[in-house]
Amino acid sequence: MRYAIISDIHANSEALLTVERALHRDKVDKVICLGDVVGYNADPDFCVKRVLSLADIIIRGNHDKAVAGLVNFNNFNFNAGQAVRWTQGNLTAQTLRQLKGFRQGPMVVDDVILICHGAPENEDKYILNSRNALNSIYYVKRNFTGIRICFFGHTHIPVIWSEQGELLALARTRTLRRDTLYLINPGSVGQPRDNDPRTSFGIFDSLTWTFEYFRLEYPLLETQQKIVRQGLSPALAQRLALGV
Repeated sequence: MRYAIISDIHANSEALLTVERALHRDKVDKVICLGDVVGYNADPDFCVKRVLSLADIIIRGNHDKAVAGLVNFNNFNFNAGQAVRWTQGNLTAQTLRQLKGFRQGPMVVDDVILICHGAPENEDKYILNSRNALNSIYYVKRNFTGIRICFFGHTHIPVIWSEQGELLALARTRTLRRDTLYLINPGSVGQPRDNDPRTSFGIFDSLTWTFEYFRLEYPLLETQQKIVRQGLSPALAQRLALGV
């Protein structure tokens, strides 16, 4: 089974469509979305509808919850909070209901992988260092017997952590050990933050136990122009070009 893993689309339709075309070429069996379909960028309604048609499984992210009115977003920074309020005013009633229906992680998929938005123990927690990673690995071992792969998002930074807390070098294709637990972040489709503006996603093959990592160019300027045209902060457009 080939699983496409996408995350943190953040209403970037140009990046999403670029990834979608790549997935059609690669003929994956299932598409899994790790949340944050909305926020920051200018095409939230389109992206929610498109992800619902593309993905077999979707879990919610913190921006999805905030826009849906399920949590308070007072702790968001100014630009993120502004984008949440703008997004709430630019979704149809039907799309808002669909957004509210996104399921909460963590979730086991096909008894093979675990998926979450932030961390398996807390959907809003960031996994940013080896201590965070080890805490999450211990949680998975205690609560999800037999699971060896956990996919997460939220940080917008593609990484692979081994169960020893080792940060592994990213490669185009990495063969994983079946006796080792890994935490894998495919990066962000719509707002990468690893100093690389290209859209980011991954494909996991449960037959060969490999993870393929992809970076693709997309029409960045078009996305930036939409952000400015819609009255969102120009800083959101600028950061896309920097990949931060």
